[in-house]
Formats: sequence, structure tokens, C-alpha cells
Amino acid sequence: LVYYLVTELSDRRFGMISAVILALWPSLIFYSTVVATEALFTLLFLVVIVYFYRVRDCPSGIKAYLFYFLLGMLIGILNAVRPMGILLLISIGAYLVITLSRESEYLRNLGKILLLFITLCMGYLISITMIKQSSQTITNRSVGTSFIGYSILVGSNYEHSGTWNTDDASLLDEVYQDGFVPPDVVNSELLSTAIDRILDDPIQFLKLQFRKNQKIWQSDQFPIDFYHWYVDKDSLGWLDSVANSLLLTRLSTLYYSVIILLSTLAAIAGIYRVNRDFMIFFVVLFIINWGIYIFVEVQGRYHYHLLPVLAILAGYGLYRVNELYRHRT
Repeated sequence: LVYYLVTELSDRRFGMISAVILALWPSLIFYSTVVATEALFTLLFLVVIVYFYRVRDCPSGIKAYLFYFLLGMLIGILNAVRPMGILLLISIGAYLVITLSRESEYLRNLGKILLLFITLCMGYLISITMIKQSSQTITNRSVGTSFIGYSILVGSNYEHSGTWNTDDASLLDEVYQDGFVPPDVVNSELLSTAIDRILDDPIQFLKLQFRKNQKIWQSDQFPIDFYHWYVDKDSLGWLDSVANSLLLTRLSTLYYSVIILLSTLAAIAGIYRVNRDFMIFFVVLFIINWGIYIFVEVQGRYHYHLLPVLAILAGYGLYRVNELYRHRT
């Protein structure tokens, strides 16, 4: 999907570089053995992005609004897998506004963009409502509209660096101690507690950001550690990854660090090069995902779905280096 997407947007060389970077990513290889929602979410994440790029330049008319409505429904399904799908919707909206601002007829096209985004949101809301109603019918239990309250509560805990902890889990249990409480009421109460925690000591909350960024972005070894915690060590055979875990961790960290460096350089180049305006979307997508972690819970694996984005950005960095070298020779 990465190769197809980048090749469609640019050329085969750029697509191949990005695809190879992703295919050789050590943590991605190890995490592919884990049965978790991240793998499915990342796959659907890329499918939705590919679909968006296929319909973004669709001419005005009923067809354009239908395509964006379906895009919104796809994002709703994505959000049902992991509640980060809505960030893709926000990123698409931001991207449309940014690219529109670079056009000469800004005000003339503003109405069209606004209507397309409203159609996108309608598709999303209808999709998540249908999924919620279906879940309630199947489980015969009330399903909440949002669970952001608990995530922000955990993400604002300075003592535990914004990660899961038994203290906040106990607060969740206390809400339920008097019997069944509607999920949306629970979410509201936990969100109120989280806001009070932030406002009571905003300086501490600002200090917390450094520790949270360290937790989620500093290393990429969580999948390797996770694999070693649960792997059947008697079935490893000749490829004893446990015995070589230190070497694997170092290689993974080195690979990840190089990709982050290339991605940063590519992000800067992508913003300033007009003829590569599609790169702006990936930059916006990354920034919005980074921004949400200021507030919500963090874990080392929570950047997993952004690995393809980082591979594309890093691929662009290497692609630009290759272009410069070819022009000079």
C-alpha cells in the first residue's frame, strides 16, 4: 500500500524507497507476530489514506459529495478499531484548508471545501452511530460515544508519566462502585477530574510533556520487548532472538533514530516545496497525532500506526538526496 500510494503521488523510485524502509523496519517485523488491534488499524489507516488521495481531486458535483461521504464512513469504521481514527478526519480537514489557502481563488473555493468537510463529518457520524447501535444490539449493553475522559485522566498523571497506572484505574472502579453507570456519564466524570488535575497544577502538566514525549518517541523497542515477554523460548530454534535481544534493541533504536532524522528533514522540505504539496498532508497528519498525545495516555507502542507515515517522510528525504546527487552528476 505504501508503494502504491507514493508511486501514484510521485514516481516509482520514491515509492520503492519508502516501501523498503517500512519493510525492513525491525519493530514492525516483531510486532507483526502480536495479535493486537494496531496491525488491523494500520492497514485500514493506509487504505483510507489511499482512498482519500483517489477522491481529493474529484470535480464538484454529486459524485464528489458521495465520495467524501463514503470517506467519512470509512473513517468511522477505522475509529471503531482504535479511537485514533478521528485524527485522520481532522488531518484531512486541516490539509484541505492549507492547500486551499495556497490557491489564488481562496474565497471562491472556501464554500466548496466547507461543504465537502461537512459531508465528510456526516458520513463519519452516521458510521459511528450505526456501529454503536449494532454493538448495543449484539451485546445488549450500553456503549459510550467517547472514552476520551479516561485517556486524558491517565495522560495527565505526572507521577506515572502519563502511562497506564493502578491509581487512575482505581478511580474508574470507584465510578462503578454503586452499580451500573452509563458509559457517557463515566466519561464525563473522568474528563472533569482530568481537567481539574491539569488546572490545579499547570506547571506540572507542562513538565509532564517532556516525559511523555520520551515515552512515546524516544525509542522503538517496545515490540521487541513485548515479543520476548510472551514468546515460547523453547520454539525459537536456530534464530534465538532472545539471546540476541540487546543487539536487536540497539539495531532497532539506530534504525528508528535515522528514520526520525530523515523524516524531520523531509517534513521541512515538504512544507517549503510547492511541487510536493501532497507531502503537507503527511506532515499535518504527524503533527496532529503528536499534538493529541499532549493530553491523552501514552505508551511506547502508540506510534505504531505512524510508522508508514515516517517511512514515507524518510523516503522523501532519501529521494531528495538522490535527486540532488543525480542533478550534480
